Amino acid sequence: MQQELEKKMLTRAEYEQLIRQGCIHPKAPAPDETVEDAYWWSICREVYRYLNIEFFFLPIEGATRGEVYRTNLHRVVNARQSEHYHSLAIANEYITEALGKRNA
Repeated sequence: MQQELEKKMLTRAEYEQLIRQGCIHPKAPAPDETVEDAYWWSICREVYRYLNIEFFFLPIEGATRGEVYRTNLHRVVNARQSEHYHSLAIANEYITEALGKRNA
């Protein structure tokens, strides 16, 4: 019960800062991943680290790596939000912007 009370929560501003950090130098855990998946994985890494959560992903049968990253990120962020915000939509905006800069 005490552990439940000590869970770190995540504001939208904190979440956006973590997304920006993850988008600086995205790293993929596997060489065959897409650049977009590397962004999602890097954002997950930043969020999990900030929230002091073990960095693992629940498997999803038939899902791509990107889908697994997005689903797990959504699950973790929604469980720790201190206010309501659309976690995947926000991250997707930053990733789209970062991908545009890479391709410019």
